[in-house]
Amino acid sequence: MVNELLHEGINSRHCIQMEAKVRCFNSSCICKVLLSGFESLTTYKNIIMELPFTKEEIITAVGIHPLKVKDIFIYGSRVYGSAKEHSDYDFAFVSGNLLPHEEKRLNINGIKLNVHVYTPDVFKEALAKHDIMNLECVFAPEWAIMQEKSAYSREINKKKLVKNNLTQSKASWGNAKLKIYDGDIIKGQKGLFHSLRMLMFAAQIIEHGKIVDFSVGNTLYEEIMDCDEFDWRYYSDKYLPLKVQLEDKLKSLVGEE
Repeated sequence: MVNELLHEGINSRHCIQMEAKVRCFNSSCICKVLLSGFESLTTYKNIIMELPFTKEEIITAVGIHPLKVKDIFIYGSRVYGSAKEHSDYDFAFVSGNLLPHEEKRLNINGIKLNVHVYTPDVFKEALAKHDIMNLECVFAPEWAIMQEKSAYSREINKKKLVKNNLTQSKASWGNAKLKIYDGDIIKGQKGLFHSLRMLMFAAQIIEHGKIVDFSVGNTLYEEIMDCDEFDWRYYSDKYLPLKVQLEDKLKSLVGEE
């Protein structure tokens, strides 16, 4: 599929259905959207999701006094539109906390939550470095920003974004390789895709000043996760050409080679 995307494009129409919205776009967008400035998207609307719990329930589950909570962001598969029925909900909390960064796995009425709690200084520092996860939070669609009391700058240093993003993508790619070699195929596949998606998001931020399509790459994600290969060489041979093209596109956007 990727070879076709890179060299020929796919003629079929691929539809992704979600609970709240249905978005249909030509499946050739995986490369065209990323390498040609997103002009091939036929339609795109942010997902609007009705959450199965309240903000107050989440704060109570996390165990932080409400007055200490500054910001609450939803990120991950629920925002991308790639979540399955039993996928967990990913949250980033910015709050007064004893630890600089803490991860909590919680459950509300049988619904799994994965919550990252950051102190304000740690979150702002990561945002200043243009870490992609933190950028996903501040550029999230309106419904996914449950609370934002802090005044975060959305200004982007494009060269810093590219440099940090390339480094993060390389690390994610390397970690995916190790996971697959160790037999943890699912985590390896997710890491591989993450190394590609962050390059896609960075390109959007540079060209549009924000992330305009969180669903970009969902077709590619399904392809990778549906693969039953256990050999890293298969994944490298198939997806490294796409990774290189995404990297080259990103560098070209800031005048680098």
